Amino acid sequence: MPGTYLVEAIRSGGKGRPAQVIARLLIRSDDLEAVKQQTVQLFQTAHAPRWSRPFAEALRVMDASGVERFRCA
Repeated sequence: MPGTYLVEAIRSGGKGRPAQVIARLLIRSDDLEAVKQQTVQLFQTAHAPRWSRPFAEALRVMDASGVERFRCA
């Protein structure tokens, strides 16, 4: 049965404020390594010159229990 992973695009809140989540994406996969690769590709795409949304400073992958498993910055 595939696991569910939550990918969050985050930016720093600045001046002592917590990080701000600017986008979320759910991924279902049996393989955390595949999710990591997808996250890195998404991060690279989100920093392409043609990207029109706010830039994320990092993407983090959390498992179904809310534990952070990977961060790409």
